[in-house]
Amino acid sequence: TVTITVNSVPFGHAAHDIFCQIEISAEGLVANSTWTPVGNTNGGYVANSEHDLCVANTSQFIAKLGFFDPAGASTNDLVKGASAAYSSEGKEYGTSYPDIEKNPFKPSNGGTTKAYETKGSGAANAIVGTQPTGLGDKDIWSGRFIRFDFERSTQAGDPAPEFRYITDSAEKFYYAPQANGAIATMGSATAIASHPMPNVAEPRSTLPRTGLASVVTLIRANETLGGSTNAISNFTVPVDEVIHADGIAGSGSAPSTDTSYYYRLNGGIIEKRSYQTTYTATSNGTHYTASSQAGATANLAIVSNYVARKLTTDGSTANDDVAFVEGVINELQGTTAGGAKFRDPISTSNIANPGFTDAAFDTYICATTGTNAVDASLASVKASLAAFYTAAEMAGRNTRLEGGTDDVGTAVNCASFGSSDNVHGKWVLFSANCGTLVTNANNRIAEIDARIGVPTYSGSAASALNQPKIRVSAIPASPASGQYVPYGRSLYNNCNHLLGQDVNLLGGIIQDVESLTDLVDMVKTARNKYEIYSGRDKEY
Repeated sequence: TVTITVNSVPFGHAAHDIFCQIEISAEGLVANSTWTPVGNTNGGYVANSEHDLCVANTSQFIAKLGFFDPAGASTNDLVKGASAAYSSEGKEYGTSYPDIEKNPFKPSNGGTTKAYETKGSGAANAIVGTQPTGLGDKDIWSGRFIRFDFERSTQAGDPAPEFRYITDSAEKFYYAPQANGAIATMGSATAIASHPMPNVAEPRSTLPRTGLASVVTLIRANETLGGSTNAISNFTVPVDEVIHADGIAGSGSAPSTDTSYYYRLNGGIIEKRSYQTTYTATSNGTHYTASSQAGATANLAIVSNYVARKLTTDGSTANDDVAFVEGVINELQGTTAGGAKFRDPISTSNIANPGFTDAAFDTYICATTGTNAVDASLASVKASLAAFYTAAEMAGRNTRLEGGTDDVGTAVNCASFGSSDNVHGKWVLFSANCGTLVTNANNRIAEIDARIGVPTYSGSAASALNQPKIRVSAIPASPASGQYVPYGRSLYNNCNHLLGQDVNLLGGIIQDVESLTDLVDMVKTARNKYEIYSGRDKEY
């Protein structure tokens, strides 16, 4: 603590005017009066004395720097952003651009750090200012830039991709998924392809958010089995018909085809099978022949088959869509690395209802205790389906075709059997819980979006031969007093204080530190010059 008492005010100044400058030297930066200067007559120097300009030599001073040591910039993006040793460039080496974000807070953006502006017209109309509304060239860049080489061609003269690379700082400040990324594991829903660079078209603005909703839509969609859409009227699996005896040839007119039906469980689906005897008249029409063989097989039009095919692909392997939903729940329940572990101390919703606080969502998803409604209803419908097969004696059914004592099974309604079991009703509950999961997940996403903040993108992706059109038009604003500042904006504001040109607090510190190295180099240069003028070899 430094206390300064002023007993008199210099002429021409008011009581609170600044009339003097106070210089504070950091520990170790006090000038060293015993330092060996440029040289002496004999050209002798104390070893490493060029580092003794100050009371603390270079290694001692670096030990005191800690976070502010420029040498640590390789692992510290803030110091790297303030250091002159790290400069991003958009130079192409072969077909790659290795140094686009060598300085992550100052990436290679073609000098478009000023407020939004365009130049040119038509296909050549280029965005030359990419800062969002309210920001300018004195602020840390928070826009999107695409390197575009107009009418680029290969050595052979063929057209080549004009969109070369992309850097998007708004995406990073607000923790957005990388827009060019891919999502390939969404059950059986359409995967989201990546947009590799270089490319003949401009990348999309954001990564689509369609995963869970698209998969649940497939889970809840109608199925057609056995040539008939399953409806609530198709509830019962019949008993098997006793297989008729094989017919024999005879005289007279040929009898009608004889068909017996029986039901078997195959790959998780109840099949309606048949055994047929057909009679064929001879050419003169006085006799007929008999032929017995297996007839047509079709999926039975029964609601249980709809449920079975939704749950598994073959009776045992989980359906990709149901497995995806279970995986999402497991992720949301995770609180460790690798899980969806976003947690913070805010105890009230930051958006209008139906926002989802951490505590409320943890309770719903059963992150710490209990079983989530989707998991519970899924286990229930699986158990109900297995009980239905048992009640209908699907595993024990046989006729003379299989051999042994005939067992034609039991006719069972899958919506009402046992004491109170209902496969259909339990499926409806599971389906509804999947819908609720989507609703609650969307509300949770809205809550997190409000806390972190979401940048606004304007424009549509340009096609080949057209300049890029998408830009970051706005970043979340700092709200009124008493409201939560979105985390992303808070991070941006603090980084802007440290590295933006208005204050550049950290930049000034690092530049001052780096200037010490320059001073040492100046001493080395001066000593070398002294040695050369003295007719001796260079010292360094």
